[in-house]
Amino acid sequence: MVRCVTGYASLAKRYGDALVRAGQVYPVVVDPLRAGLSGLIDLVDDAEAADAELLALGGPHLKWLLDNRPGLHDGRIVCWSRTERGRIVAHPGSYFDLLASCDAIRAEHHPGGDAGPLRDRAHTVAGDPLRSGRGRAAGIGVSVLLTVPAAGDPGQRRFVMGRRSPALGTDPGLWHVAPSGMLERDPHGLHLETSVARELVEELGVSISPGEVGRRAQVLGVVHDLLRLKPDVVVRLDLTAEEALGFNAGDGEFVEFQEFDITAEGISDFWATHPPDTLTAPAAGAVALLDSAEAQ
Repeated sequence: MVRCVTGYASLAKRYGDALVRAGQVYPVVVDPLRAGLSGLIDLVDDAEAADAELLALGGPHLKWLLDNRPGLHDGRIVCWSRTERGRIVAHPGSYFDLLASCDAIRAEHHPGGDAGPLRDRAHTVAGDPLRSGRGRAAGIGVSVLLTVPAAGDPGQRRFVMGRRSPALGTDPGLWHVAPSGMLERDPHGLHLETSVARELVEELGVSISPGEVGRRAQVLGVVHDLLRLKPDVVVRLDLTAEEALGFNAGDGEFVEFQEFDITAEGISDFWATHPPDTLTAPAAGAVALLDSAEAQ
């Protein structure tokens, strides 16, 4: 069963490098990586089967989602294998396997902090699940840290957050970067570029070609969601004033938006108003990466 959880001190103790802001632990580990989009993903053709025991343990969670969250459908996604020499090695996988492994690991977490059987099994199969995706369908998320010009001050930019619809199957009602989605394979090798372009038009109604995304966007880093034991690639994309005017709720995944100044004060205000139980782990990691990049 999906539930909103707080209490991440146990994850910080177990994984060591969890993000702490405003005195609170966010369930994410941040890995800065300043790079372009091209060539970051090394996608192999052969799928890696998820661990049968882990999938069996997560089966009830998948069934609950299918019974209670209408509109879920399976599909091919790109799953993380490992990261080496600044490149992400990935393989094809299944979205339903992601729900039965990574999302089921998140669902069993509780504030008391004792590890559940799914998390224990993930560690047994992978060894260090922050270094290896073995055994899980660790689908790679794409989190776009979108910025827009501040009204009345074209020299100042603001970053965008969206609140996810309460009707969604994953992270209902939480604040997240907008747009966002799962990395999918592109036949021309433009995996990140195409995924970002697709999510922009579907979720926000902003049309930018994959080629233009590749020229303008910048990878800020990779964040590891400690609840789900899966990574997101965080990409910054600056919209023009004209593109920002076309902003809308698109396919309904987001029900409202907020903007924050990209200043020390604006980012501090963000942390003060978004405690861990209101925010997705990748969104927390994305803002931390933005803050780090701005400070350099």
